[in-house]
Amino acid sequence: MIGYISGVLCSKGFVIYNKKTATYVIAFETGNEELFQIFTEISKSFLTPDFKIYEKNYRGNKRFVFRIYDEMLTRRLFYRYGLRTGSHNWKVPKIIFKNKEREQGFLSGFFDAGCYIRWRIRERGERREKVRNIRIVSPNKNSLNTIKRLLSEFGISPMIYSSGKNYCLDIEGKMKLELFEKRIGFLLELNKSRLQEALSYIKQYS
Repeated sequence: MIGYISGVLCSKGFVIYNKKTATYVIAFETGNEELFQIFTEISKSFLTPDFKIYEKNYRGNKRFVFRIYDEMLTRRLFYRYGLRTGSHNWKVPKIIFKNKEREQGFLSGFFDAGCYIRWRIRERGERREKVRNIRIVSPNKNSLNTIKRLLSEFGISPMIYSSGKNYCLDIEGKMKLELFEKRIGFLLELNKSRLQEALSYIKQYS
């Protein structure tokens, strides 16, 4: 499950070397308990079992934290696999490419951790259009283009456009959402439910 783990880490995690403490750290933090449990369970079968998990309170909200202090593992993810993290520097690791199962897992983890699922009516003059999409927002346009190329391997063609200091990657339209559900899919029940709501909304107004 290197694909899913890498996708989550690219979206919301960190693989770093802390110069002040001379420690290598793999870290993931989220307010979503279900996503945290999925990530932790998969990590048990793939990563070293010697990791720390704990809860903390941040501005009145519960946060779930996962950390591994393992130099060999961190260096392998960073140098051998080419994993990069952080909002401006994340990069799809090279180990993902040319392996359909890993590509699917990576996209599932990446979108589970970081996507928005929306549906609404958009008005353009007198026209009213049904809009439903899965969206990723990031300042890293180059890596969004890599995500776009990966999605194209599954027959899904998203669009990328600028929005202030960020870029948006949108998978828009009924057929594309259904393709995503069938060929990529979510593990997070909340995302599964919201995608079904979006598809039901489409059918309701057809």
